Order: sequence, then C-alpha cells, then structure tokens
Amino acid sequence: MRAMMFKEYGDPNVLVEVEVEDPRPGPGEVTVRVSSTSVNRIDVLMRRGVEGYRVALPHVPGSDVVGFVEEVGEGVTWLDRGDFVVANPLYGCGRCYNCSGGLKFYVMSGG
Repeated sequence: MRAMMFKEYGDPNVLVEVEVEDPRPGPGEVTVRVSSTSVNRIDVLMRRGVEGYRVALPHVPGSDVVGFVEEVGEGVTWLDRGDFVVANPLYGCGRCYNCSGGLKFYVMSGG
C-alpha cells in the first residue's frame, strides 16, 4: 500500500511517499482500509519529535481515519469485515485504566 512516512523528525520535508506491506491484524485488532484521514495536531507534534509525542521511527502518521474494516483479528466479535468505522487515537498517560489496558483507539462503527 502507499503511505506517507517520516524516518526522522523535522519539518514537513521529512515526509516521503513509500510503498509498505499491508498490515495484518493481531489478536483483538482489525485492519481498516482508510478512505480518508486528516493531519491532526498530534501528527504534527510526532513528526517534529516533540518530547512526550515521540514515536518509533520510521512512522506512518494518520491519527484520525475513516474507512471500512478490511480484516478482523482473532477474538474480535463486535466488528465485521465491511463495517464502516471512524477511529480517533487516545494518546494518554500510560497509567490510567484505558492506557494500562492497551486501548489505543476509540472506534465508532455504524451501519
């Protein structure tokens, strides 16, 4: 799949278009065929490498996405292939209930 990626922190010039392997869902995960995304403030802070927002490099940004479930991982029972979803990241403290439980995205699905 085509994706925008940054391999180093910096200004918008560090973004490059690349071809990457399609992701596969692990247990409790789904993959989403993204129809639209946006540039969120979190994406800008991550790209700049701001303390507290640094991510492992290389990184494919895209915090807010809308699309359709492409593949469902083991144990996922509340979403099916083809479901329309909106995903927004929960970038948090790492200590609260949601963070310590590994919850990374809040997903809304609809008919």
